[in-house]
Amino acid sequence: MRTAEINTLRAIVSKTRFDRVRNQDVRKECNIIDVGTFITTRKREWSSHVDRTDSTGLIKAAKNLRPRGKREVGRPLKRWNET
Repeated sequence: MRTAEINTLRAIVSKTRFDRVRNQDVRKECNIIDVGTFITTRKREWSSHVDRTDSTGLIKAAKNLRPRGKREVGRPLKRWNET
C-alpha cells in the first residue's frame, strides 16, 4: 500500500526517485499522512466505537469471538464459492 501511495504522490508532484526527494518531503508537500498510520488510527477509532455499542450486537460478537475447531489439512480454498 505504501509503495502505491508514494508512487501516486510522486506522480502528482512530478518528482521521481532520480530527483532524490525523501518520501516524507513528498507527503508533506501534498499534506497527506502515511497510509499505514491512517489505517492504524481508523482501526483504533473503530474498535473504541464498537466497545461503546451495546453488548449484544453482531459487530461486537464478531470482534470478541474466536473460531472453534481446527482447519482442514491441505491448501486453503481460493474462492468463497468453493466452500
